Order: sequence, then C-alpha cells, then structure tokens
Amino acid sequence: MPALLVWAGSLADPWTISDDELMQSLRIIILTIALDFGDLNDIRPGTATFNIVLFTLFTLLLDSRFLGQACQ
Repeated sequence: MPALLVWAGSLADPWTISDDELMQSLRIIILTIALDFGDLNDIRPGTATFNIVLFTLFTLLLDSRFLGQACQ
C-alpha cells in the first residue's frame, strides 16, 4: 500500500484514477515486490483484491487530505 499511496499522491488529481490505471499500477507494483505472485488476473475491477485495495487507497487519501487541512 505505501507504494500505491505514493503513486496516487504524485498525481495531479488522485480522485480521478480510473480502474484501468489503478489495475495497471497495482500489477506493476505487485510484480516489483512479489516476483512469484500467482495470477495477475486476480487484480482487476470486481475482484476482492482490487476492491480491498481501492477501499484502502481512498480511505488513506481521505485521511491524508483531512489531516493536511487540519494541520494548516
């Protein structure tokens, strides 16, 4: 998740990430850190893995956004 959060945070508007962009980025990150990952088709919209990552990513983005506003 840290790598995905850094990637999302580097975008001009992380709220506009398409499912395809997220899927491709997540697959690249997975291949980088887990060379023996089973089937990359498990990482696609509608699967449990994708939905958990999507929920977690946007929860973290919301938390960081509100935290940033509270610190100003």
